[in-house]
Amino acid sequence: MEECADSVAYWVRYLLTPGSDTGLDYQEMGLSSGENDIVRALLPATAATAKRQGLSLAQADALTQARPRCRAYLLALGPSPSAAGGWPQ
Repeated sequence: MEECADSVAYWVRYLLTPGSDTGLDYQEMGLSSGENDIVRALLPATAATAKRQGLSLAQADALTQARPRCRAYLLALGPSPSAAGGWPQ
């Protein structure tokens, strides 16, 4: 969950940095479609924070907001195949 939130917060800051958006798609950013949806959902509010309080606080705000969203996203995916104990017998 923390890896998802860290990635989301990183890319929110990257996309809010003036001149940094080079047109990468979510796969080039190393995000899943769901993680990208979280990034896009957080951009409007964090853009306002960045404008008022700077990029560092916007990234911290994104991280705080991303944690519960990432948790819900990952829980909705369900367990990974390896969670069942490896190869079927």
